[in-house]
Amino acid sequence: EQRLWELPLLTEEERRQVVEGWNDTPKEYEEGLCAHQPFEAQAARAPELVAVSDGKKELSYGELNRRANQVAHLLRKQGLKRGEWVAIAMERSVEAVEGILGVLKAGGAYVPLEPEWPAERSAGILESLGVKWALTRKGQLEVAQELARRVSGLRELVCVDEEGEGGRQEVGRVWTRQQLKEQSGENPPLNASPEQMAYVIFTSGSTGKPKGVMVQHRPVINLVEWVNGTYGVGPGDRLLFVTSLCFDLSVYDMLGALAAGARVEVASPAEVREPERLVELLVERGVTFWDSAPAALQQLVPYLPKPGSAGTEALRLVFLSGDWIPVALPDQLRKVFTRARVISLGGATEATVWSNHYPIGEVEPGWPSIPYGRPMQNAQYYVLDGHLNPMPVGVRGDLYIGGDCLAFGYAKDPEQTAERFIPDP
Repeated sequence: EQRLWELPLLTEEERRQVVEGWNDTPKEYEEGLCAHQPFEAQAARAPELVAVSDGKKELSYGELNRRANQVAHLLRKQGLKRGEWVAIAMERSVEAVEGILGVLKAGGAYVPLEPEWPAERSAGILESLGVKWALTRKGQLEVAQELARRVSGLRELVCVDEEGEGGRQEVGRVWTRQQLKEQSGENPPLNASPEQMAYVIFTSGSTGKPKGVMVQHRPVINLVEWVNGTYGVGPGDRLLFVTSLCFDLSVYDMLGALAAGARVEVASPAEVREPERLVELLVERGVTFWDSAPAALQQLVPYLPKPGSAGTEALRLVFLSGDWIPVALPDQLRKVFTRARVISLGGATEATVWSNHYPIGEVEPGWPSIPYGRPMQNAQYYVLDGHLNPMPVGVRGDLYIGGDCLAFGYAKDPEQTAERFIPDP
C-alpha cells in the first residue's frame, strides 16, 4: 500500500552516516561580529602593515581604515540609513576596497556593478533596490552619472579619488576626496548587526534574468574564520586580487585577506587580460595566495617560468572554484611552484562564496575530474531525491546545501526565494 518513494533505501546506520556523520561540521565562530570588524581589529594591531596595493599606490592598514572611516562618516552625515543599499560603480581597485569597507562601516550594504555592463542592466538593478547612493572613481564617474540620469532615486555620487570640489551636478550631487578629507578618520560607532545584509551579488541565473543573492554579515564571518584558520592565512601572505567585484570570490579576497592581516595585491583589468603579465606579477610581487576560477589560472600555464626560477618559491596556496578543474592543472602548477597547495572549492553564491573543499593531493591518472570535497565548518551537504529523501552512496541525486553558510535569499523575489530556500527536513 506504500508509494515507492516512501520505502527506505538506507539502513539506519547508512542514513546516520550520510545525514549526520559526513555533516559533523559544527564549530564555534565569532558570530556576533560584522564583516568589516576583523579588518578594524587588524588595523588597530598593526596599522603600519601594507593592506592593499596596485603596484603604483599602496595603503597601510591604518591609512585604509582612516579613508574607509571618512567614507562611512560622509555617508552617515548625508543620510544613509542602516541597511540601505549603496552601489559600487567601479572596477576592482584600491578605491573599491576603501569604498566597500566604508559602506559596511556606515551600516549599509554594497551592490557591485561592472562598469562594462549595459546601462539598462545596471539601472534596472539599482531601480529595483531603490538605491540612492553610488561610490565610484574618476575613471568611472561618467558611468555613474549616466546611471543617475536613468535611476529615479540615485542622487548622491561619491567619487573617492577625485580631488575637485564636486557639488551639484546635472542630476544630483557629487562628493569628492575634498569633502572626504573633512570627515573624521576615527572608527564610527557600529551601525549594523550580524543578521543585516552585507552585500548583494547579481547573477544571470539559469533564466538569463539577473537575480540578486543577498548575504548577511554572519555567514561571511563563518567563511572568513574557516578559510583563515584552516589554511593558516596571516600577515605574511600576499593575495593577488584578479576577480571581478561582481563574482563572489572577491568577498573573500577583500574581507577575508584583510581580516588575516594579509596584503591584497590588486591586478588591473589590463593586467588580467594579459596572462604573461599576470605571471610576472605572481613572481615580482611575491604572491603567496592565488584565488580564481580554473580557466583564469589555466591561461597562465603556457607562460609559467621554468621550475626553480627565482620567485617561484613564494606561492603556497592556490584556490580554484566556480567551474570544472582541468585534471592536469594541479600537477602543472606544482611542478613550477613546488610549495603550492592546490585546493578545490565549491558551493554556490547562495551559500556565501564556498561551502566545501578538497585539498588536491596525488591525482590519479584515470580521474575524469577532481573530487568535489567535503562541507566546510557549519555547512551541511545532502544528496537527495525529488522527495528530499537521502540517496544511498553512489546513487545520483540533487545536491542540497544547508547550515550557517546560507545566504538570506533573492532580492525583491520572494517567490524564487521560497522555491529555492526551503526548510531542512
